[in-house]
Amino acid sequence: DGSLTTASTTLKKNIKTWLNKHKMLNDTVDILDPRIINIGTDQDVTIAELAKIIQKTVGFEGEIVWDSSKPDGTPRKLLDVSRINNLGWKAKTNLENGIKKAYDWFLQNQKDFR
Repeated sequence: DGSLTTASTTLKKNIKTWLNKHKMLNDTVDILDPRIINIGTDQDVTIAELAKIIQKTVGFEGEIVWDSSKPDGTPRKLLDVSRINNLGWKAKTNLENGIKKAYDWFLQNQKDFR
């Protein structure tokens, strides 16, 4: 029914480049460290809200249909982004703008994927 939540963000540069730029790669983070560094925001959005953002972004005028015969899965998936935030990184692009930027990039580059 779209009530599950998820957290997401986009990155313009990959984290290794960012850490190198800030001279933190060797000093702060061991790249072989098995702990995960989540990259995202501390905000979540329902799957229904995400679907509506994508629908608006791509100009889809049809109906979003939920298949209630399928299991919902985990009700909430909020990333713990404290490790990356403690390194000084904060998301600058909200979800809606990130999806728009990604979609615009895709439209400009889709010929390369055919």
